[in-house]
Amino acid sequence: MMDDTQTTARPVAITVICILGFIGAALAIPLPSSGAISSLNPAITPSANRIKPANADSAAPRASRATRIIPAYTAVMAAQGMLTAATVGLRAMAAAKRSLRSRLVTGVLAVAGGTIGAATSGAVGAATGLALGLWIGGIQWWHQLGLAVTEEEERRAAGGAPVTPAPDPATAGP
Repeated sequence: MMDDTQTTARPVAITVICILGFIGAALAIPLPSSGAISSLNPAITPSANRIKPANADSAAPRASRATRIIPAYTAVMAAQGMLTAATVGLRAMAAAKRSLRSRLVTGVLAVAGGTIGAATSGAVGAATGLALGLWIGGIQWWHQLGLAVTEEEERRAAGGAPVTPAPDPATAGP
């Protein structure tokens, strides 16, 4: 028996977004534990010493405490980059419901993680909790993007027209 199903190719833009997102995440994951973060310390220390305390010797411990937040905040920025790639993909596919669901889950996780981290470990804990919430939320974003791509592929295989986004009201004529 012949199978007359037609296969469709994944949209190139979605493939590029996925690849760039994963490359960015893969490059950012080892940063907090590498020497790249600690090499920033000399650049940060002079700015931390601009405000001279009454006891000038206490500036060095203050600078070292301030640099402890850098790895955690680097993880926050890496998570933001990973989330941006998935957000662009969902927007390109006009998947507003999936995007809203992901945004709500990520928001709750980020607020909870940041609050719990701040309560337990101060600023470093807040940044760590925020990063953890964003990375876990990123799983939701990428899962939703994968479902949207699969849904679109199935729609195209069934012979349906692709979903097109609504026109932008800012550029639409009167």
